[in-house]
Amino acid sequence: MTGVPASWGVPDGLPDGGYIIPDPPYHDGEPVTEPALWITDEPVPDARLGPMFARLLAAHGDTGLWPLLLTEMSAPARVLMPVIPGVSADLIRAQLYPPGRPWHKAEIFPVPASRIDELDAGELLARDWDLAVSTGGERFSFGADAFPGLPRLSWPGLADPAPPGADPDAVAAGLVAAPGGAGQLTTHEDIYLGLVPACDGAAAITACGWLSNAGDTTEIAAVIRSWQRRFGVRLCAIGFDTLGLCVAWPPATAEQARRVAAEHIAFCPETAYHVDVADYAHDLEGNQVWLFWWD
Repeated sequence: MTGVPASWGVPDGLPDGGYIIPDPPYHDGEPVTEPALWITDEPVPDARLGPMFARLLAAHGDTGLWPLLLTEMSAPARVLMPVIPGVSADLIRAQLYPPGRPWHKAEIFPVPASRIDELDAGELLARDWDLAVSTGGERFSFGADAFPGLPRLSWPGLADPAPPGADPDAVAAGLVAAPGGAGQLTTHEDIYLGLVPACDGAAAITACGWLSNAGDTTEIAAVIRSWQRRFGVRLCAIGFDTLGLCVAWPPATAEQARRVAAEHIAFCPETAYHVDVADYAHDLEGNQVWLFWWD
């Protein structure tokens, strides 16, 4: 946390928080002196978080600030801690999974958003599909008719855009503001509120400096922007290795859902490991929440 002011300010009426300047080990070149992110000091109670997020998202066009539900690194619920004589399990857990990562520890590396539109989401997903099925095809249960008319493991191509419907910002605001909505997008109880100067959710990923096992942040952003255009997606939540998206126009047909399922496998293979692809696709029909995590 830093007291250094940014060239951009945060709206009034928010909980106590501060600006985050990237820690030097996480960036190269000239030192970064401009804060990349503002985040609350403490998790925000659900009753306040939803309405606050909705207000900030509605004001994005005026402020240029994209709101984010931010969560920290946490120990897996069933992880086995090493036994060290005289050292408590809680202390070991705190050492292995220190609080504050990545946001309050400034483990971030902002990159320019200008390259996002230079990338082709279809090409990126086709490449990652080939990698996913060639290195772990046995982890996906494709079945005989996952993609009718295509060879079993071939890339089926991008899903067709969904017909535009409800306003995506309004849908996202409504979802987060609903009881338990923020939890659906994060699967965490402790959720911080963040703000980052960005034109949309895709740019917010690169601007906030998210580093993860997902790979190249700009490539991740390019796929998110494609989904924004085709399915009214809004990025709402970012964790240590997780993303939570609201989907205003989810797949409405089985064929479209199967192709979206293929995009999800390419984007984040962990999402559908050991899951029947047909069942996964069926669950996408009408589903307004997409969650991704990377091991």
